Amino acid sequence: MPLKSNYGGILQFVALQEVLVDLEFYPILLNRQYAEPFWKVILKKYLFELVFENSLVSFKKKYTIQTTKPLRNDNDLKKKIEELDLFAVVVGSDQVWRKEYVEGFYKNYFLNIIKDSSLIKIAYAVSFGKDEWEKSIDDKEISKLLAKFKAISVREESGIDICKKKFGRNDVELALDPTLLVKRSFFDRITDNINISCDEYIYSYILDIGALSSQVFRIVKEEFNLNIKSTKSDGILNKICRFEKKISIEEWLVGFRDSRFVITDSYHGTIMAIIYKKPFITLENSKRGSVRFHSLLNQLGLSNRIVKDVNNFSLGILSGEIDYVEVYDRLQNLRLNSYYFLQNNLREGIKDD
Repeated sequence: MPLKSNYGGILQFVALQEVLVDLEFYPILLNRQYAEPFWKVILKKYLFELVFENSLVSFKKKYTIQTTKPLRNDNDLKKKIEELDLFAVVVGSDQVWRKEYVEGFYKNYFLNIIKDSSLIKIAYAVSFGKDEWEKSIDDKEISKLLAKFKAISVREESGIDICKKKFGRNDVELALDPTLLVKRSFFDRITDNINISCDEYIYSYILDIGALSSQVFRIVKEEFNLNIKSTKSDGILNKICRFEKKISIEEWLVGFRDSRFVITDSYHGTIMAIIYKKPFITLENSKRGSVRFHSLLNQLGLSNRIVKDVNNFSLGILSGEIDYVEVYDRLQNLRLNSYYFLQNNLREGIKDD
C-alpha cells in the first residue's frame, strides 16, 4: 500500500526489505500511488511535510534502499516493471487485498499488469482485512491471476479459507507480518539514539477513539495511578492523557519501549507491545478488521488480551503477567516457517536457473 503516514505500514515494508536483503536480494519498492491532479499531489506533499515536520519523510528516505518514482496508473507500473528486468515481485504485506483500502487499483496487488510468465510472483503475509471477500464480481478474474503466483501466504487464518473457497488456491500458507519476522534488535537500531525514559507511564496508541477506549482509559489510569501518554488527540483524552503531537516513528517506537503498560486498538500497536514484551490490552476494532487481532493473538496464546466491551473487561488482566517465554517459543516457530516460505520460494528460483 502507498507509504503515507501509517507507522505500521511503513515499518512492515522496511522489515520485509530487511529480510529480503538477508536472503541476498536487492529490493526496490514499486511506489504505486493514487492517480491525482498535480496540484493535489503538491498540496498533499506540502501538508504532509508540514504536519509531520519531515520526520516520516526523512525516515522513509533513510530506510528505503531503493524506490521508483510515484507510479500513478497501470501503464506507469507496467513500464517500470519491464524496465527494471526484475527477478521476482513480492506483494504485501498489510491489507493489500482489502478492496475498500485500495479501491481503483486493487487488481495491481494481484499483479494483473505482469504478463511475463518467467517473472516469479509471490504474495507474502497479505491480508484481506476481514474474514470474507468484500465483492464477488471479480472472482473468476482474481482466480486466474492468483493461479499464476508461485506461492501465497496470508496473515490471517481466514485468508486461507478465502483463497480456497473463492479463488481455488488450496496451497496457501499462514505467515507473520514482517514486523514480527524480524527480531527486536532491528527496532533497537532505529531507536538506539533515544534515551530511556525515567518516568513510568501507560502508553496509548488508539486509531479510533470511542466510548470503549474512554472507559478503559479511566479504569487503567485509576488502577496504575500513572499518566497516559497518547499519540492521538481527543477532547476526552486531553483530560486524562499527556498528549504528544507530531510524533516520529522513532518516538512512536520508544513510547512502547519505555512504557509500563500498553493500550491499543491497532494491529501494529499490538505487535509492538509484543516485540517489547509489555503487558497490554487490545481493544477490538471491528471498523478496521478485528479478525486480524484474533488470528495473531490466538497463535501466540494471547487471545485473552482482547477487550470487546467494558463488561468483559477484567481488572485481573491488568495485574496478570504475560508469560513471554512461552509467547516467544511460539513466535520462534512461526518466524522460522515464515522465513522459510520466502527462502524456499525465492532462493529455489535461483537454483532452477
